[in-house]
Amino acid sequence: MAKAYRITIQLSEAEMRNLIFWARWHGKPKATYAGQIISARIEANVPVINGLLEDEAKAQGCTVDELKQRWLSEENFGQDVDEVEE
Repeated sequence: MAKAYRITIQLSEAEMRNLIFWARWHGKPKATYAGQIISARIEANVPVINGLLEDEAKAQGCTVDELKQRWLSEENFGQDVDEVEE
């Protein structure tokens, strides 16, 4: 099983209220449901993310792998750079 990560996010009062309603309707804890929502949006945007990485690498005069490695390092995230899969 892949390692799971935790982050802290901020929501407005209205967003939090709606997250509670949505999660409760689905019978899930709000943190679990928020994680599923975020995961789904990331997966849906992989082609956009890859395009943005290509554009930024070109603008910075480096390869996509170099950019990924630098950004992951700056975020203290792991040693391996895995390709974002479409």
